Amino acid sequence: MSHTVLFVDDDLGVLQALMRRLRKEPYQIRTATSAEEALVILSQARIDLVVSDLNMPGMGGMEFLSRVAKEYPQCVRIMLTGQPSLTVAMSAINNGEVYRFLTKPYDSNALAGIIREALEHRSGPGRGAAAPSPATADDGGTASRLRSELRGMQSTLRQTEAQLRQSQKLEALGRLASGVAHDFNNLLTVINGFSELLLMAPELQGRAREGLAQIKGAGERAVALTRQLLSFSRKQVPEPVVLDLNPLLRELHKMLRRLVGEHIDLVIAPASEPVCVRADPGQVEQVVMNLVVNACDAMAEGGTLTIETAASKKSDPAAHGPGSGANPSWAILSVRDTGSGMSEETKARIFEPFFTTKESDKGTGLGLATVYGIVNEAGGEIEVDSELGCGSTFRIRLPFAESQAAAPGQRTNPYHMPRGTETVLLVEDEDSVRALGRTALEGAGYKVLEARNGSDALTLWDKEHPHIDLLVTDVVMPKVNGIELASCLSHKRPELKILCMSGYTEHPAALTQLLEKNVQFLQKPFTPVSLAQKVREVLDR
Repeated sequence: MSHTVLFVDDDLGVLQALMRRLRKEPYQIRTATSAEEALVILSQARIDLVVSDLNMPGMGGMEFLSRVAKEYPQCVRIMLTGQPSLTVAMSAINNGEVYRFLTKPYDSNALAGIIREALEHRSGPGRGAAAPSPATADDGGTASRLRSELRGMQSTLRQTEAQLRQSQKLEALGRLASGVAHDFNNLLTVINGFSELLLMAPELQGRAREGLAQIKGAGERAVALTRQLLSFSRKQVPEPVVLDLNPLLRELHKMLRRLVGEHIDLVIAPASEPVCVRADPGQVEQVVMNLVVNACDAMAEGGTLTIETAASKKSDPAAHGPGSGANPSWAILSVRDTGSGMSEETKARIFEPFFTTKESDKGTGLGLATVYGIVNEAGGEIEVDSELGCGSTFRIRLPFAESQAAAPGQRTNPYHMPRGTETVLLVEDEDSVRALGRTALEGAGYKVLEARNGSDALTLWDKEHPHIDLLVTDVVMPKVNGIELASCLSHKRPELKILCMSGYTEHPAALTQLLEKNVQFLQKPFTPVSLAQKVREVLDR
């Protein structure tokens, strides 16, 4: 008899990915983007199993699953969550509300296995929990099974406690990394910024210009390293842009060559045509680095590591869920190694947070979970082909960008600074960064009023506000931070143009709210040209 499985998740992209990945399973699939919609489907059709996200707007997943347990006890229930809570999950299992739970990010093979297991155990009244009740458990094997389940729960508890300790260590390391990156961003803003100003001078020629260009190039490479620190600590404000994966891989080649060691042959094979995606360059670099590190660990005795790109514009409408479009196009990034490979059991769990086959002091189990999260957030998908002794291939598909990144020959003059005559209130607590900003903007014709923190800016605003056309403020500052300052001044004058700048923020939600109100953002480290261009762009809006 054919079974019907209902997936409930408020993220339509997740539902579409599930339908693509589970399309070959021997059951029918229904989807709902809210608990309320799922209850309507349950009232109209026979559903054998429900897979529900835990955190959803409106009716939450736990309330929804509890209602399903009461109103449709014959329906098996599985919980998915990206914010796992052992207490909630164990309580739901013990109360018979949930058969199993799985933490995000998860591998589709693992989910498919749990669904098959649940459907096989589905029988009799109360089968939604797929476990016998004490009142009807009169066979000799029930007590043994319950003891086995209890041992499993105790093992899970110990594992979760270890994961919590590891998470706390990583959180502390992340705070350290973000603090170091913040200071480096300010230093790099000054180094790269004043280097750029000097390179604009036509009288600078010969070896002096060449040496200064080398300094600026080294500073730009340091920017990439700092972005990786911020990406690790999850403090960076994502900046999705249209980028071609091919030049990105070429730029990473030297760094990857040092990373893999001499015992591994590194092959970079970019496609002959542009392979463009809309993504944050730092996050894409993090994906590549994490996959390369894993591949190197699998080739302790040496081997070949191949990284290649491809553009796929072929479509199979039956292989894509509703809303995916009739002609989906993908940018494909593949990382292939000739290492030890993985068993089916390992492959089913590799995207689980904290799962690792490495020794406790050599792996956190977060690398591939981070890769999965970045790819999923970008609207993509990831596939893994691997067999023991036959190496592994990670194949990432990201939506192909509609517009291509500008080719080097199409770029405008890198030192072109648009000019203006407006008055800018510049707020920055780092003296050298503020000096660079003032020099750049005054050189472009603007009148600049300076303040070293939010409190000074408020005082200056009371004196000069009729003349101020634009607020340019750092985000991370003592006393009154940039977010508070921007909110206060936009309340005083709603039409005020505002540009926030930062290398990272400790208040991403508050900054997101500002950005939704047409407040613009400039990532540190910036250069005089990027600052002048962004200021002109904001003023002209």
